[in-house]
Amino acid sequence: MSQLPGKAISYWIASTLSISNFPSLTHDISVDVAIVGGGIVGITAGMLLKRAGKTVAILESQQIATGVSGHTTAKITSLHQLIYAQLIQEIGEKKTQIYADSNQAAIERVARFVEEENINCDFSRRSAYTFAETTENLDDIKKEVEAAVNLGLPASFVTETSLPFSIAGAIKLDN
Repeated sequence: MSQLPGKAISYWIASTLSISNFPSLTHDISVDVAIVGGGIVGITAGMLLKRAGKTVAILESQQIATGVSGHTTAKITSLHQLIYAQLIQEIGEKKTQIYADSNQAAIERVARFVEEENINCDFSRRSAYTFAETTENLDDIKKEVEAAVNLGLPASFVTETSLPFSIAGAIKLDN
């Protein structure tokens, strides 16, 4: 097996290193809101608060967006493995509905950000899948489809995807 030369680096980090370095804070400042953490959540919160007229400082101990955010796959979806049927059992349908709605709202928020800020990021909506290769876990997939549909998510059960191998079935969620 051949190896790539050097140390692997995330695309997101490699492509933004020159614009994600900021000077250290050297004196006291006064702001309406101080956000600790300069990942995608901290940056998004800062942007929303700034739009609302607040003065904001984002405090990051390392480099902006180089932790979890810097190593993301950048997949935005409401489908997180098989979670909805389990959540309904554990926390009830009402709280699971809030979770599902929040995930869907987040997708729409990202789409609006991309449009409003004219962000060149190749944003596109793609279906997400969680699949079973064999019939062993097919009941779990079907329960997840039922739970997702009952929560109003754009989910369906499919037996074919664009994967280069066959599957027994999958939940497909249109994003």
